This record gives sequence, structure tokens and C-alpha cells, in this order.
Amino acid sequence: MVDDTTADRDGGFREAVRQLSASKAAIPHAEFHRLLSLENREMPMDEWHKVVQFASEQCALWQVRWLGSAAASPDRHAGDEWGRWQQAYAKYLEPLVARIPNVQEPLEREHGLRAAQCALGRRFDETKGRPLSRSWSAILSAAAILLGRAGMSSVAGRLYAASLYPKGTVGRAES
Repeated sequence: MVDDTTADRDGGFREAVRQLSASKAAIPHAEFHRLLSLENREMPMDEWHKVVQFASEQCALWQVRWLGSAAASPDRHAGDEWGRWQQAYAKYLEPLVARIPNVQEPLEREHGLRAAQCALGRRFDETKGRPLSRSWSAILSAAAILLGRAGMSSVAGRLYAASLYPKGTVGRAES
């Protein structure tokens, strides 16, 4: 499926991935898998990298949707999709790492940052017009970072979850 010598012949698949990515919408894994299976050609590495990035974006979107759902009635569909996208991300990453071994660590770091950015964006939107809540989230987040650096990762994780997810959500309940 991956070939760094093949030129992008028609750009159709690349354009579809670009549009889906730009929409910032959570796409069901099966829908993307179907689109990917229709692509019957070898892909250049830069195009395959876009597939990996897209899968990472989808992981972040579905993760935030799952963790932001009410703990009393969690969005199980979002949880299932997050799990499927995590598996897809790992699968799509393998060929890239096989060709470019030193790329795994930076991509994994980018993957984690993408999830944090998505969660922060959601929290920012939720606290719009509520300066006290927004300030409290920022204080908790900063404290979590400091505690994490001091080696208190368990407490830092709980504080970070409290800064990102409101009380009564899966994200807060799981911390």
C-alpha cells in the first residue's frame, strides 16, 4: 500500500483526506476504511503520512467525545470509535516507521499533543463567556504540569483531567 516512488496520479484520495481533515468532524472508522480500500494504488510516503495524521486527528476527536460524555450515560459509540481509530492509527503508522525508523517518536509525541489540543479546544469552547471557569481550568492545568515535572504523575493526571473535563463526565470519572 505504501510506496515512496509512486507519484500522486490523480490527487483524488489526497483531496478527500484533506477535505475530511479540514472539516474537523469525527468520521466513523468504517467510512474512512471504505475510502482507503477503494484506493488501489501504491501511495508515496508523504501521502501515507497524511493518512497517519488523519487517523491521529480522528483518535483525538473521538477520545474527547468519549471522555466528554456524561459518566451516567456515556457515549459508547464514541468509545468504540476511539478504540477503532487507535487500532487504525497503530496499523497505519507501522509502514511509515518501517521505512523511516526515526519517525516514530516524533509522530507519537505529535499524536499525544493533538489529543491534548483537541481536549483543550473543547474545554475552551465549553467555558466561553465564563471567565471564572476558564481561569480555574488554566490554574488546574498549570498545577498539573508542575506536579508532573515534580514526579507526582498520579496527582498530576487527576488535576489535568479536572482542568479538561467537567464534573460528571467520563474523563473526570476515569481519573
